[in-house]
Amino acid sequence: MSRQFVNCPATEAHERHMATLKGHRTAQQRQAYIADVQRAEGKVAADWLRDDFAKWWQQQRPKETAK
Repeated sequence: MSRQFVNCPATEAHERHMATLKGHRTAQQRQAYIADVQRAEGKVAADWLRDDFAKWWQQQRPKETAK
């Protein structure tokens, strides 16, 4: 049985939200944006966005070199 991928609007919306967050320069801007997402789409969507952004942010930090 082959696995098919569904083009899910919620996933597309999440990707757009992630792109928008990545474009914001300050933590205050990002917090306000996530609050707007929570008002519009609910706590689950906001938590998902916050968690995924935090993971992405952590990956962007330069690796500390071992001494």
